[in-house]
Amino acid sequence: MIGFRFNVSSRVGHGHFVRCNAIANALGSQGIQTVAILDESSELPCPNSFSKFVTISAENDAQETAIQCKTLNVTSLLVDHYHCDLDYQQVLIGYDICWGQYDFYCDGHYLGHFVININPAAKLVWYQECSLGVNTKLFLGATYAALKSLDTPKKSSNSDGSVLLCVGAGDDNGLLSYLSELLCQLSSIQRIHIICNSASTSVKTIQLRNNEKEQLHLDTSNINHIASLCQFAVITAGTLAFELNYLGLPFVIGYIAENQQKLAQSWEDSINAPNVGNLKHLTLSSLSEAVDQLILSPDGKKADEKVAYRLVDGQAAKRIAKVLYSCS
Repeated sequence: MIGFRFNVSSRVGHGHFVRCNAIANALGSQGIQTVAILDESSELPCPNSFSKFVTISAENDAQETAIQCKTLNVTSLLVDHYHCDLDYQQVLIGYDICWGQYDFYCDGHYLGHFVININPAAKLVWYQECSLGVNTKLFLGATYAALKSLDTPKKSSNSDGSVLLCVGAGDDNGLLSYLSELLCQLSSIQRIHIICNSASTSVKTIQLRNNEKEQLHLDTSNINHIASLCQFAVITAGTLAFELNYLGLPFVIGYIAENQQKLAQSWEDSINAPNVGNLKHLTLSSLSEAVDQLILSPDGKKADEKVAYRLVDGQAAKRIAKVLYSCS
């Protein structure tokens, strides 16, 4: 049995679920059972690829996770949440559990058997000031970005001027409406394909605005088709960035959460994706400059004519499944 410790709900944790579910699917295809360990506030999406799930108390997270691992004979555990600090790790060590973790901070202690950092610019030197376990292995870069199953889409012949807009799966608190309104003011934009949760507070505002440029895609998982309709995207530095890189769709990127800030800069450093910074403070002039940079580069090629710098190959789930299996 392989364990996954993460939290997910309609508001948060979508990326954590996508990563862990993809790896569970890869393990399941080899006949290996998996368990999702969630706190009591989580809502595990269905369908999913886990053999079973259990819930624990967030108050005693580390200890209850360790107890569940021992009870269920979990041979290796992947921790994918932001509270895996030194105290948490020492509890897992005390229960003699083989475990590893996702990391986005490159700061502090990493005492497990492995660390996975999917930042596209991640380097070994980032961990020089960190405290690593004697046998801790580092798996770095976008080749370890586990994705849901995606097929590379056939590009639509009329994608010019169409943009995919998304800021994550949770409630954006009106940010999507604000960004879409900015995009509507750019003469180069003909259609905005807006991907969001039906519970988003932006939905009603966009519907009432009734702008013919804006098209809502609510609660959709069909990223492939929407990407095929678009020339480029405007997104946050979350899971969707890795998916669009795999699909070959260029993007303007920004952040809305602290853990996305370093990722946004790394996408710019790695594939020259224009980084507009905090999307909550984005201005029309900054957005216009970034879109112009992406749509028409100095080489004279439009965004959808460029050869995408594809760092994500779609094989990460199998790679990590192998790490977890070998760790057990």
